[in-house]
Amino acid sequence: MILDPKRSFVRITVMAVMLTMIAFTVILGGYILLLDRHALEQETTRLREEGLATQRDLLKREVTRLLDTIEFAQGHRHPDTTELKRDMALWIQELTSGTAGYFFVITEDGSVLAGPDRGLNLLAAGDTAEELFLSLKRAAETGDGFIEYEMHRGDWERRAAKLSYVRMVPGWRWIVGAGTFFDEIEREISAKQAQFRSMITMHLIAFFTIMLIIVLSLHIAFVFLSKGASRTLATFLSFFDRAATENIRLEPDRFYFQEMRTLAAAMNRMVEGRIRSEQQTHAEHERLAVTLKSIGDGVITTDIDGRITLLNAAAEQITGWRDAEAVGLPISAVFLIVQEQTRRPAEDPVGKVLLHGHVESTDVSSILLTRDGREVVIENSAAPIRNEEGEMIGVVLVFRDSTLKKNLEEQTRRMQRLESLGLLAGGIAHDFNNYLAGTLGSISVARMLLPDDHKAQEMLQLAERSSHRAQHLTTQLLTFSKGGHPVRRTTDLLATLRESVGFSSAGSSIKVTVLVDGDIAPVWADEGQILQLLNNLLLNAVQAMPSGGAVTVRVGQATVDRSAGVPCPPGDYVTVAVSDTGKGIAPEHLPHIFDPYFTTKTSGTGLGLTVAHSIATRHDGCITVSSQSGHGSTFTLYLPVSPEKRPSTTAAESKPHSNGGRILIMDDEEVIREMLASALRFLGYDPVTVATGDEAIVRHREEKQGRTPFTALILDLTIPGGKGGEETLRTIRATDPAVRAIAMSGYADSPILDRPLEYGFRAAIAKPFTVDDIGRTLEKVLTVSPSDTSSNAPA
Repeated sequence: MILDPKRSFVRITVMAVMLTMIAFTVILGGYILLLDRHALEQETTRLREEGLATQRDLLKREVTRLLDTIEFAQGHRHPDTTELKRDMALWIQELTSGTAGYFFVITEDGSVLAGPDRGLNLLAAGDTAEELFLSLKRAAETGDGFIEYEMHRGDWERRAAKLSYVRMVPGWRWIVGAGTFFDEIEREISAKQAQFRSMITMHLIAFFTIMLIIVLSLHIAFVFLSKGASRTLATFLSFFDRAATENIRLEPDRFYFQEMRTLAAAMNRMVEGRIRSEQQTHAEHERLAVTLKSIGDGVITTDIDGRITLLNAAAEQITGWRDAEAVGLPISAVFLIVQEQTRRPAEDPVGKVLLHGHVESTDVSSILLTRDGREVVIENSAAPIRNEEGEMIGVVLVFRDSTLKKNLEEQTRRMQRLESLGLLAGGIAHDFNNYLAGTLGSISVARMLLPDDHKAQEMLQLAERSSHRAQHLTTQLLTFSKGGHPVRRTTDLLATLRESVGFSSAGSSIKVTVLVDGDIAPVWADEGQILQLLNNLLLNAVQAMPSGGAVTVRVGQATVDRSAGVPCPPGDYVTVAVSDTGKGIAPEHLPHIFDPYFTTKTSGTGLGLTVAHSIATRHDGCITVSSQSGHGSTFTLYLPVSPEKRPSTTAAESKPHSNGGRILIMDDEEVIREMLASALRFLGYDPVTVATGDEAIVRHREEKQGRTPFTALILDLTIPGGKGGEETLRTIRATDPAVRAIAMSGYADSPILDRPLEYGFRAAIAKPFTVDDIGRTLEKVLTVSPSDTSSNAPA
């Protein structure tokens, strides 16, 4: 039976509605009862207040009338006061107040002349009577009149609450009053309450009679409707049982209610929708298969036993397996991964999903060993495939090649580490260059002052060479510091490479072979920094083969785009690949080879590759490395091609010439000021030294006003706590736009050293320098017009 009476939805609904109605009616009746009870309490309070007010008014009125009568008698009766008092007391004794009250008269000494206690002296009757007398006397004397107290009803042991109104009779000092007991008022209130309760009872009887009629009427209506609803619901339930598997229809016109007709039409549309859904699902399966074959991530699906059922095109390309070859194989045969750091086998994600039944994703990259021997860095996740009942029927594995992403992340981390170290290195190099400038400059002045055959010349030459080696060290520090901007020009890379090969292989049994692929374009680079970079790469290759071997240097050209997997901006590059035949680099060391101070050699600073990497980066290029244990390593340098066709040429340097002139020197270091002054005097100039920018501005203005202007200015760019060379020159040029100034600095963090003309200087020179260096710079500034001075040419 479709509609079991014990579980009939219609019957349960009807019962629930009826119980709800009964509950609602009971609650409504209770609410009305509470309202009636509240009304009864309000009525009782009103009756009590009205009764008390009526009694108070009655007592006051009657006592006032009695007092008026006594006063009238006092003024119109015989003068025998004693007889008059006796007659008045007897008369008052016979009077009553209202329906249940009485009058009383008490003398000033406490004797009761009229009332229930006539003849009693209250002052002598005990503490209670005495206290009562005193209260009545105070009320009469103060004029308050009304007093509430407890009074006996027959004897002093049984007392009840009483209300009295008292007045004092003028002349006689009588206390005249009338009183009534409160229970007399309550009896009247009780009678009124009984009437009100009778009315409430009639209300309740009427209410519950109406409620019973309503419930019975609803029951009859619901029973009638439930039979029809049960038949209709049975029809719908039968339809649902068959509609899941059969293409059946309902006739809407067979139902009486319009809502049922609408529901039947909706159920017919549901069946039609199911049919369309089945057709769409079949088509969707076809599209899904095509989509899986087309998406960019690798997708592998397996059955419940972990055997492959599908590989999409991306998975085929990454793993090296064809779909037709892989289907039916266990996942471990195709998807073999190892941990990136330890090279130990990684846990199979498909096996973990089959074991635990939930999504598995890796937070770290793994290495996929492909069928053709490649190693691909991947990210992967696996999830269960479930049927409509929620049962797991397989696993879907999604993975992607993240090799390029990994390389870019490593490049970013490496740059962050270099930046923090560069701040320290740049500061050290700046201070050291200042000290070295004084040393190297003083040595060069001393050599010029002494004859060539002087015995001290040899020692001075040795000191000068040592200073140049120290300068080379600071150059390395500045190269990967925050400063170290390369002074770039069009450079012949092959000539620089040959010089580097000769230097790096000197005194070594290592054979270095240079191979050039076609015509090589010049590069846009700082020749000195690139020489240092190549030296570091070649020395690293030579040191990787302590027992001998061969180094091959291959020079070529390449165009880099975003899909090349090279961490360089897109563009045209000259490439230099340095390959050695050493033992290679261990996989766990590869991510750290460009880190500062990282080295696997027993001797070495660990800065060579770091400096090389920094130089390449500052030239808008990059360095990549590939290595296998036991098969050597290859470092490939990418340098941007120069926009110019031919490299710049530098004329042979000669001794500087001087036409004399007054030169202003500004530097905060006294030793540098003195060294420069001595060097300039030796060269035939008249030097003037100052320590701050403010002094330079004042001295320049004074000399110009005195018609003895300076021929040129040499300004240090960095003055701690004061105006540097740039700010000082800006102030001076405001009044003297034609001033000739040379920028000088021991810290290469300013673009002024690269492009001095853009900032108002005629040239720039970096510390440390020799007398010849400063002499040639001054000669160029004083003889060449500003339009002929290249902002990119080094001083």
